[in-house]
Amino acid sequence: RGRRAGSPLNGPYLTRCMSLTLLTRLSRSAVSNVLQFARSMASSVKYLAQDEAQQIDEELFTQCAFSVDQLMELAGLGCSTVIQHVYPLDSLQTTGGAVLICCGPGNNGGDGLVCARHL
Repeated sequence: RGRRAGSPLNGPYLTRCMSLTLLTRLSRSAVSNVLQFARSMASSVKYLAQDEAQQIDEELFTQCAFSVDQLMELAGLGCSTVIQHVYPLDSLQTTGGAVLICCGPGNNGGDGLVCARHL
């Protein structure tokens, strides 16, 4: 299916904005790892404005026939993958491997629940 010129989907990325509050005990080394990972990803990450994210969602719904559930699954899986990369299981020894994810209502909360399931 063709995509409109100027569409965010025409770029080299396919990003879905999501917000998720992750609470856990952070040692100094864990904070350092997060910062190092964030710096290494900074050049390849494109942050989207709300209207850009909504436009991408709309195109994924209409042109690619994604469902809300499919997008939520992809968002939660992506988030859990990053968390597992930044916090390998052996780095969570002080918490017994536990991670607390707090989710609010709506789609972002659904993304968080999917993330928790994958973790």
